[in-house]
Amino acid sequence: MKKRLHKYVCSECAGDNELKKDIFSNERERKTCNYCSMRRNCICLESLADAVDDIYRADYMVCEGGSSPSEIISEMLMLDNSAGRLDIDLICILSERESGSRYKDEELMYCDDMTYCTFSEKYPQVNDGTKHKELWSYFCNQIKHRTRFFNIKIIEWLNSIFFGLDKIRYKGDISPVRIIPENVIFYRARKASSVHDRLKICCHPTQELTSPPVHLATNGRMNPTGISVFYAAFELETCIAEIRLPVGDMAISGEFKLERPITVFDLTVFDSIDLDKTINLVSDFDKIFCSDKKSTSSSEDIDLLEDRLAFLQKFSDEISKPILPNNEELEYMPTQALVEYLANHYEPNIDAIIYASTQTNRKGRNIVFLNNATNVIDRDKPKNGVYKALFGENYYHISTDSNDFIDNFYSVQVDEYSDINFVENFFDLDQEKYLSFVEGSLKLHEVLAINYEIKCRDVTVAK
Repeated sequence: MKKRLHKYVCSECAGDNELKKDIFSNERERKTCNYCSMRRNCICLESLADAVDDIYRADYMVCEGGSSPSEIISEMLMLDNSAGRLDIDLICILSERESGSRYKDEELMYCDDMTYCTFSEKYPQVNDGTKHKELWSYFCNQIKHRTRFFNIKIIEWLNSIFFGLDKIRYKGDISPVRIIPENVIFYRARKASSVHDRLKICCHPTQELTSPPVHLATNGRMNPTGISVFYAAFELETCIAEIRLPVGDMAISGEFKLERPITVFDLTVFDSIDLDKTINLVSDFDKIFCSDKKSTSSSEDIDLLEDRLAFLQKFSDEISKPILPNNEELEYMPTQALVEYLANHYEPNIDAIIYASTQTNRKGRNIVFLNNATNVIDRDKPKNGVYKALFGENYYHISTDSNDFIDNFYSVQVDEYSDINFVENFFDLDQEKYLSFVEGSLKLHEVLAINYEIKCRDVTVAK
C-alpha cells in the first residue's frame, strides 16, 4: 500500500474524462509518471482514488450480472492500454481502505468476486408510455384551451408520435397504414323516427344514407361542424349501436361497396405491436425513427422508442374512449385535429381511419372516410309524389301504386304514407367516386330492447 500511495499519474495516463480536469487544476506536480515514465504534470494516485471513490459509491451497487470494479473504473476514466495497471492500482488502494474500521459495517464495493451496476441498471425504468402520454395530453390541452388555429407545432408533435409506423413490427404482420382493396363492404345507418324519414331514405339511399352536405355536417368524433365525412362500420351490429337509438325508435341501414383501393390508418392495429421484434431494430434506430439525426442511437433514444411503443399500444383506447354528450364539442377537438393531420400532412395521405367502437366495448370496428373518399356513385333521383309503405313481420314494402299492394300482399292496408319532395343531388359530378350503394341491401331496424355490458364495483364507506 505504501508503495502505491506514492505513485504518480500524468493527465495523459489518467484517461479521457472530465473528472481529471478538476483534480489537475487543484493539485499537480512536475513528476515522472509511473505509468508512461514521462516527466509531466502529475497528481498523486491517492488523489485520483479519492475522486473515483466519491462517484463510484454514489452511483454503483452490488448486482448480479453487472461489471467488475476494474471494468467500471476503466470505463469511468475512459482508460486506454497505455495506462497499464492504473485501474488495478486504484482498486488495490480502494479495497484496502474498505478493510479499515470506517467501512466495517458497509457492503464491500471493490471485491473481485462480486459485480456491480448503477441503480438504473439494476432497477431499469419501465417505459410505459408516460412520456408520450404527456405529449399527447399537452397537444390535447393546446388544441382545446390555448391555440386552436395556426398552431405550427401541431405537426411536429404528431410526427414525434406517428413517424415511421411502417417500420414498427406488429403481430400478424398487419400494418396500421395499409391499402384496403376494392369490393370490401361497409355498413352505414341513419335514425328514421318519422314516416317521412323512413320513406325518403329507402327511396333515395345514395343521397340520404351517405355523408351529409357540408352545410348540414354536425360535430363528430372525427370531424368538426361544417366538414363532411362518411362514418360507417365493418359490422351491421356495430353500425346500429353507434347511432344510439332509444327503445322503440327505428333506423335504416344499407351496405356500401368500395369501388377503388384506399389508404387507411387503422388505430386498432396498435394493440398488437410486437415490442420485442421492434426493439431488435435499434441498430437502425436513426434511419427508421429519427431521420433527421446523423449519430448512432443512444440508450436515451431507445428508452424513448420503448416509451413511444408502449403509448401507441394504448392509443386506440385513448382515441375511442367514451365521451359524454355534453362534453363532445370540446373533447372531440384533439381527434378532429388528428384526422386533419392524417388526411393532409401525413405521408402517405390517409383516405380513411379505422377505430374501435366504444358502443360495443371495442368488439366492433368503425371506419370514417375522409376528403374525396366520401364520394358515392349516385343513382337517378326518384320522382316526387306520395309514397306508401306496408309493414309486415319481416318486410317493409314501399310503393306509389295501390295495386302493387293488392297484387303482392294479402292485406291491402297501407300502414303509413308521406308526400315526398326529393331535393337536387348535392354530389360533385367531377369528383372521383370511391363508394357505391349495394342495391337490395336496405334494412329497417326497430329497437326492442338494449342490453348493457356493465362493470360493477362494491362500495365501502369509511366511518
